[in-house]
Amino acid sequence: MNDGVRTLSKLSDEVLMTEYKLGNAEAFRVLYDRHREKVYGYLSKKLYSKTQVDDVFQECFLRLHKFRAKYDASFPFSPWLFTICRNAMVDYLRGVARSREESIEGAQEPAHDGGISQRELAESLASLSVKEGNIVDMHFLRGYSFNEVASYLKIQPSSARKISSRAIQKLKALWKSEV
Repeated sequence: MNDGVRTLSKLSDEVLMTEYKLGNAEAFRVLYDRHREKVYGYLSKKLYSKTQVDDVFQECFLRLHKFRAKYDASFPFSPWLFTICRNAMVDYLRGVARSREESIEGAQEPAHDGGISQRELAESLASLSVKEGNIVDMHFLRGYSFNEVASYLKIQPSSARKISSRAIQKLKALWKSEV
């Protein structure tokens, strides 16, 4: 580790992001090294295949680069980064859902990316409780925020998140057992 990187590693995320905005590529490397495992772990809990996790992980850091000029150092870096991650994941899942719908309309075959068919998705969602299925459908497939989902279901947003997490874990287990 050279002296420049060693010095940067002592800086806060917010200062590093300011340095990165000014063109210091080493600041990005420090941020990446500092947060990559947390981001990967977060995505691994939310997505069911390593391919999806890898794709969204890469997209997260591409978006961090793309939107770096919009970062405001007066706000904490970590929530900003994880908002980017959540949005990248939602966009990815919407794209998967869209491509599955298109493949259903065309060929009525399972997805070729190792995914599941629309019929299998519907059967999997049917294996969840009504509340779990509604939350997964509304949040991941239709793009509603947890606040909107919670308002509609008359529950707290934190409860919606917990129920969603439980449902995703059930779906992951179900899909892994089918592989």
